[in-house]
Amino acid sequence: MKRFCRILSMISVLLAVCLSGCQSKPKTTQVIFPAYEDNQTEYNTKIFDISPFTLNIDLPSGWSIQNPGGELLPDVGGGFSPVDILNGDKTVGSIDYNVFELYEGTTDENFYRSVYNQLMLGSVVSWDNDYSPVKEDETSCTATCKVSVRDPETDSTTYYPAILAYNKDLLVYVNIAFDENAVDEETLSAMAESVRLAAK
Repeated sequence: MKRFCRILSMISVLLAVCLSGCQSKPKTTQVIFPAYEDNQTEYNTKIFDISPFTLNIDLPSGWSIQNPGGELLPDVGGGFSPVDILNGDKTVGSIDYNVFELYEGTTDENFYRSVYNQLMLGSVVSWDNDYSPVKEDETSCTATCKVSVRDPETDSTTYYPAILAYNKDLLVYVNIAFDENAVDEETLSAMAESVRLAAK
């Protein structure tokens, strides 16, 4: 009888571990860009007129993506057709996209700066901090980085965790920024590893 009880107890523990693992398993989420065409003007028409592409990313359990319902967090700008990243019902970040051109003579070391030049050159907001490729091949690269936001009044700087990914075949990139304490480095790297950009 005691042996039977021990077996039942072990089964209960195994079930609890399995259920826990299932609940915490990341979920692949897809976003089609442009996600919508608000704020399209005569000056950015070519950005919205691209062939739609998809972003696939594995989000932590309980996270989701939706069109923005309010102020983006963090407000670091830089792209178009932004969508919110939610943890439950709390906005913890945003994703948007942009296009880029290939320039001759760009060194391998500075290639990413030529792709993300609009994000790298700001004096108040810059994504050029701790840029660390997580995965790359001949046509694409995904990296983690930090977005620095300087307060001109106090001269203090806040750093936000972020992901950048480009695809040279599509000539598009996505920039993903999170609220200051929304993710740890391990989660950020896992999400970056899961990023896929592809033609729709």
